[in-house]
Amino acid sequence: MGGDAATVRCSLLALATAVYEFSAFVPDLTLEDLLDKVSKLATCSSREVVGSCLSFVAVFIQVRIEFVAASKFKINFKHNFVSLDGLV
Repeated sequence: MGGDAATVRCSLLALATAVYEFSAFVPDLTLEDLLDKVSKLATCSSREVVGSCLSFVAVFIQVRIEFVAASKFKINFKHNFVSLDGLV
């Protein structure tokens, strides 16, 4: 990513939104590659860029936790409903 800090910030926030909305369609390898690149951007000296990197990491963690938990249990996070069907 290039450009001034505001452009990078907006791009990262848009990327975080896309990852959140379409996480079911993004391959794991792509997510981990994005996290690696965002981690490198987090070493930037700009507060705006570092803040948006942290926002992306927060989205990444939420998406991964939902993915892992949903694969173990049938969880609907939107309605806080947990079904343990299929575990017994």
